Amino acid sequence: MSPEWWGDADGVVRTPDDPRWGGMLDSFAGMGAQSMSAGYAVVLDRRANELAVMLRTRAEDDADTSDFVYFGIAGNTGGAPTPRAVRILLVTPSASDDPRPLTELVAYEYASNAWSSAPSRPTWVEHPVAWVSGAEPGWAVALRVDLTAAGVDSAAPFRLALGLHAGNDRGELDWTTPGGLSLADASAVDPRRWPLLDVSAIACVARIDLP
Repeated sequence: MSPEWWGDADGVVRTPDDPRWGGMLDSFAGMGAQSMSAGYAVVLDRRANELAVMLRTRAEDDADTSDFVYFGIAGNTGGAPTPRAVRILLVTPSASDDPRPLTELVAYEYASNAWSSAPSRPTWVEHPVAWVSGAEPGWAVALRVDLTAAGVDSAAPFRLALGLHAGNDRGELDWTTPGGLSLADASAVDPRRWPLLDVSAIACVARIDLP
């Protein structure tokens, strides 16, 4: 089984420490000033044809809507596959229980060598949530990515990009994969430089290593 944090079914784990994420998080290729304070995990669920994605920082940061995560995926089906990306804004800690649903999403699509804002919430992003009120420093975000809705055939290679932005008393901190990914200017992102993944050999559920 892949990580599940929503609903009431057996196997739901409502913490960011679900062992199904596969242990220690991977390091971003481009790391902020606090280089060991953030990481990510990407898990392929072959049966659901989805990715489970976790992005987490342990930097000293009280989450608010100036913090966000970035996820990009380049489709590989159809005559003109469409790279897509989303920026998901955090929420301010409150009396509500974690994980908190995240509703502020800004979606982008790439065509004719340029990015434009998508007109509505992306259908390929599911169950985006955040853990913002724990005793440990930092925060975490999880989401599911519907590969079919994103225009991805997981039997063929496809590209991904991830980023995390946090602001604290040390300044504005960005962690990204690939290393040159611009979180400040979405229009400057080149999806052709995103890491290329081949997950065709995964038969069930497995953690994905990004090159």
